[in-house]
Amino acid sequence: MMIAIAPRQRITPMSQLAFYIATAHYISFFSGTMLQTSTKLPWSPCRSVSCPATHNCIQSPGIATVPHTGHKKVLVTGAAGFIGSHVASSLIERGDEVIILDEMNDSDELKSKQGKLKLLHEKARELARLTDRRGEDVLTFYDGGVNNHDLMIDIFERHTPKWICHLEEKAGGALIVEPPLHVRANVEGTANMLEYSRMFNATNVVIISSTNVCGDSHNEPFSPYAATKRSAELISYTYHKLFGLRVTNLRSFSVFGPRGRLDVLDKLISRVSRGEAIEFYGDGTSKCDYTYIDDIVAGVQRALDRPYPFQIFNLGRGSGTIFSKIISLVEKYVGKRGILNQTGAQLGGVHFADVDVSKARKLLGFSSSVSVEKGVELMVKWYNESLIGGFAM
Repeated sequence: MMIAIAPRQRITPMSQLAFYIATAHYISFFSGTMLQTSTKLPWSPCRSVSCPATHNCIQSPGIATVPHTGHKKVLVTGAAGFIGSHVASSLIERGDEVIILDEMNDSDELKSKQGKLKLLHEKARELARLTDRRGEDVLTFYDGGVNNHDLMIDIFERHTPKWICHLEEKAGGALIVEPPLHVRANVEGTANMLEYSRMFNATNVVIISSTNVCGDSHNEPFSPYAATKRSAELISYTYHKLFGLRVTNLRSFSVFGPRGRLDVLDKLISRVSRGEAIEFYGDGTSKCDYTYIDDIVAGVQRALDRPYPFQIFNLGRGSGTIFSKIISLVEKYVGKRGILNQTGAQLGGVHFADVDVSKARKLLGFSSSVSVEKGVELMVKWYNESLIGGFAM
């Protein structure tokens, strides 16, 4: 497999302009000005119920497009992350040429990222052997991020990818920490990716968004992370409107599965297995639409293959599960009782019980196929196997 070392970053006037525009969008959320005009945009409703037309979650009408089924050259950013590694693996498996990009300088996640990349390289080598293809025609890895101008130009000029999965982000969920880092990664990074896609005439751009953009009943983001993801949706709409770029944003809801990002379920399984105390927010009755990673990957593939002019889709099961039920499922498949320590409500937390996936079902043919219980069972099995195999969580 080819491994390219990222050259030193150079910020161009275009990326600076994109950053200023993106930051203005971000700031506008907290001033309330963006909410006055956004009802005209084709947002997807966050909930199955209680979605008044005065809110900016109006479902746009649409006709299902015919999927592109041919071979693709796909650029996947954030490919050593949770969702990114699973998406890249699925694209390799179906025979696409995949160019993957991720920054390997995050000390907290470096070991986990290296483990994910190792699995991707192993899959690519095996497929290359079986299909008599060169390794670089299956998978090429670059160490770097989308805000590295020289690297991105080199990738687009060298590989000319026409299909883009932009999954790189600074995750944060409800955490009220480091807003500038979220702006740089989620807002400026998305703006730069859209600009490169425009410059090199990309056929379709799929961007991972988040449940957190939906916020409260008035669709107001609760955290800096949520505001940056909502800003990215607005910027992508701007690129579609001004330049005709085809962009689809996917709002993923409470994704869980193997090789996760040490989120709620990962920690829950780990601590129950080791007999450690579990701290959880609230009284256990909060509901989330927990969605297994394989369903999200299927949604990403379906969106990638269907280049709509501009769309936002919710990807979830369409029904919520209370947290106490999740705990009982983990206890069932781990085979141990958990030690529970209840804490107060989480600042900036967003929970959705009944996510509206009707538009994704209609226009993408998307439906969840893995139950929450089956997903927990599979995840516990992977956790036990990873302890034997030495895979880093």
